[in-house]
Amino acid sequence: MTGRYERADDEWGYAQAEEGWQLPAKAAWPWRLWGIRHARALWHGYRADKLASEMGKAGLGDGYMPPYDEWRLYAIWRGWA
Repeated sequence: MTGRYERADDEWGYAQAEEGWQLPAKAAWPWRLWGIRHARALWHGYRADKLASEMGKAGLGDGYMPPYDEWRLYAIWRGWA
């Protein structure tokens, strides 16, 4: 694989193998189109970050998004989920 995402894709794959994470079923193809998937990733990232912040304020966690959520957001951004 070549291109600007090669290193990030490799790291994503290593995290998947190391942690044993599995992706949910793929979204329908219109949701995986270029602009739509990026908007989805930004929206879900905003929601995940907001939830993590609220949980941190309540004393549950450190207020940062868990690595699994970041891993899934990258998959959405790339069109894999």
